[in-house]
Amino acid sequence: MLSVVAFPAVHAQTLVQPNWAELSRERQQALQPLAGQWDTLDNIRRKKWIVVADRYPTMQPAEQKRMQSRMADWARLTPEQRRVARENYQKSKSVPPEQKKAEWQQYQTLTDSQKQQLAAQAEQSKPARQKAQQREREGTVKPVQPPKTPVDKPAARPKPVAPAPNAATAPVGR
Repeated sequence: MLSVVAFPAVHAQTLVQPNWAELSRERQQALQPLAGQWDTLDNIRRKKWIVVADRYPTMQPAEQKRMQSRMADWARLTPEQRRVARENYQKSKSVPPEQKKAEWQQYQTLTDSQKQQLAAQAEQSKPARQKAQQREREGTVKPVQPPKTPVDKPAARPKPVAPAPNAATAPVGR
């Protein structure tokens, strides 16, 4: 005979993250840039931000300022822009550190005009960005100012460098 065991509803409620008014004063201070959106975030996102807020007191003042600045930039993004940012982050995690370093070094050798040209090419080649911009033009999404990009950071990754030929597969000269 098969029996079904129901889990108590209390278990599901323990996963609910607090709304803004229920956050401690310290967490509210750390998460201030998200105050206006906090109660609309899903529980998974709230939990992730609470982890960040709990690290806040251990950070140096400069780190705290940078974290809140980035949080404010994130809060200004549209849902579509956030989705694209999350996708790009996931893609960047799959790139080996050695490749990232090599691409960064290659990027550093470019002139300013080459860097601007590369950024413009990357901007135009992103279909998700183009769709979001189209929605903004159509009025289905509110336009948002893009976050400020630090001058010393690249706007786009350079194209990967072709790997050196493998000695085992290279043609042998006579």
